[in-house]
Amino acid sequence: MAFTLTSKTRLFGGHQIPLLGLGVYQNYDARTSVLQALEAGYRHIDSAQGYRNEEAVGRGVAESSVKREDIFVSKKYSVRSYLRGFGRNSLWTTPFGALFPR
Repeated sequence: MAFTLTSKTRLFGGHQIPLLGLGVYQNYDARTSVLQALEAGYRHIDSAQGYRNEEAVGRGVAESSVKREDIFVSKKYSVRSYLRGFGRNSLWTTPFGALFPR
């Protein structure tokens, strides 16, 4: 089996995640990078709370012509933020969170 941008693996919950994704760490133009990656065929965007570019990532996903349900966005939170409730709530209060139905 060839490893390509469309290669996926199945998670325990049944969802499939693309094996190759765009990481946006220290990416100061994440919106453009996300748009270009999605146009090139990427369907996985790897982000984190600590990267502080969530809004730009969200704008890139929203402005893309790729259907949202075809994009897998992974996001990491610090344990401290999660325990304080920030990780559980912040996703829904940012433009990034507007992409996800509750």
